[in-house]
Amino acid sequence: MVALKVDLKNFEPVIKEMSKMADKKTMNTIIIRSANDAAKSGAAESRRQIREEYTLPLSELKIRVKPYLSVRELCAGIKMNGTPIPLAEFKYTPKIPSYQNPAPIKVEIKKGQKTILGKNSSSGISPFIAIMKSGKMGIFRRKTEKRLPIESFPGPSVAGLINANEDVQNKILDYTLQKFEERLNHHFDHLVLNS
Repeated sequence: MVALKVDLKNFEPVIKEMSKMADKKTMNTIIIRSANDAAKSGAAESRRQIREEYTLPLSELKIRVKPYLSVRELCAGIKMNGTPIPLAEFKYTPKIPSYQNPAPIKVEIKKGQKTILGKNSSSGISPFIAIMKSGKMGIFRRKTEKRLPIESFPGPSVAGLINANEDVQNKILDYTLQKFEERLNHHFDHLVLNS
């Protein structure tokens, strides 16, 4: 698991200034609510950024990208699952398994860049498309030269996709910090100035 952390200690001068007009309990509520809102917005933005660059479906991202909040450490962020995503979750062709003279499998992980999966040079085992008993179709490979056992062909993890692209990381962190500042002002206005 990888996490993008947003350190809220950078906002201590602003929080100290606001603390002069509100009691400690109210300020803690304001900070926690603002950080939680910022983490949720940051997780949504990270899903959006990943979908702009890669062909991963949103349903898969919602499972693997989640907001988190640490009140004790005074930080918020986004947790990203580090387990490999099966290649069948990305765009691939052909969609129907062919058992005689199968066409090469083309996988598009990054938008606009197709990769052809071929035989593994060391073992001579090539990937294939199959439908499991459950009805789920996927890209598989054999563990040995024998027919069974097979395993799902692994792809990159969400954490790996984010770590590979520093621009996306910076966009997500900047967006989350901006949202924290907006929500801090909003909750302060709502709980202190309007009461």
